[in-house]
Amino acid sequence: MKVVTYRFRADGTAVPDAAFHMERLPFAEFARIRGGALIDLPAGWAPPPDGYSMWRTARGEVMAVRDEA
Repeated sequence: MKVVTYRFRADGTAVPDAAFHMERLPFAEFARIRGGALIDLPAGWAPPPDGYSMWRTARGEVMAVRDEA
């Protein structure tokens, strides 16, 4: 799977950073470990790259994820 984290700009908007590959972690295992659910794009956030979905972990972290299994 691949994950894209976001960084906040001075104006309060969030933009995606570079994707990183988590080749040994299948999405189902990621979801089990991190908890959480798919969400809609938060207001003021740039859309994720094509093929990615927004995910909020149980701890409240928001990231874009793509399952490549």
